[in-house]
Amino acid sequence: RHWRERIANFEPSWFTIIMSMHKSKIDMRETILTVKSGTGVLQQCFVNFPYPITGANRWLRDIGYCLWILEIVLFGFFIGMLAWRYITHPVLLKKNTMEFPTSSFLGAIPISFNTIIQGIISYYDYRTSARWATFALYWVALVMSLAISFGLVIYQMSHAKPQKLSDVAGVWVMTTVPLFVTASTASSIAPFVYMESTKCAISLLVTGFMAWSFAIAEVTMIITIYFFRLIADKVPAAPLMVGSFLPVAALSQGAYAIQRFSIFLATYIKNGYAPTQVNPPPFSQATLLATSEVIHW
Repeated sequence: RHWRERIANFEPSWFTIIMSMHKSKIDMRETILTVKSGTGVLQQCFVNFPYPITGANRWLRDIGYCLWILEIVLFGFFIGMLAWRYITHPVLLKKNTMEFPTSSFLGAIPISFNTIIQGIISYYDYRTSARWATFALYWVALVMSLAISFGLVIYQMSHAKPQKLSDVAGVWVMTTVPLFVTASTASSIAPFVYMESTKCAISLLVTGFMAWSFAIAEVTMIITIYFFRLIADKVPAAPLMVGSFLPVAALSQGAYAIQRFSIFLATYIKNGYAPTQVNPPPFSQATLLATSEVIHW
């Protein structure tokens, strides 16, 4: 095909290639891994390879680093292709935003962007500049996620044609996944930002938890409608069957994020701080320790 034809047929679904998983270490013995699909899975698995193989950690980490660089290159290339497509074919932008559930794949863009942010922490968490870079990029990811999860849905509710029950598919959940992933990114980078600024870390905790709350409300409604559709109507068409696994991605990311938020909040309280920022704390150290343990577990 000619390049112009390739650009005209370039879809946001290409960004699913870069979608990844997030990781975080609770302590030296335990690591949480929440998996989705794409090159990021390999990258994070190489970085956090759990089995003791002599000399393997370094070269596996190097392979993961190469995959992360590949993710950045692919993301930049895909963004360029998509921008070129919409500039040269403006009608396709309206078509992509109006057609549901095709427009749900726009959610893959902020998810891919969060993958890059996670890579910065994975490889450069010891650098102050990297911590501040992830803090700044998080807000960009949050705006992108809100635009997809709320702006796009509201726009379609007011402009798109009515949907039938048989049109409901698992890919609808894709609109909520960006908020879950952004919330899990906030929970992952908060401990590192906390080393630089307490207030900035708390802003990540609050905004990330709010994003998680919005996503939980939205995904609960969509999954309820989807389950009712499975009961009341025939099985989805073959091309839509793969989308049936997307609720797992949304709910697993939600479980990961809320667990990380709880661990961070427990650590914050255990260090002698109270939510009211009263100094000294209004409770004894023993009470704070007991409270932090309850929140943690």
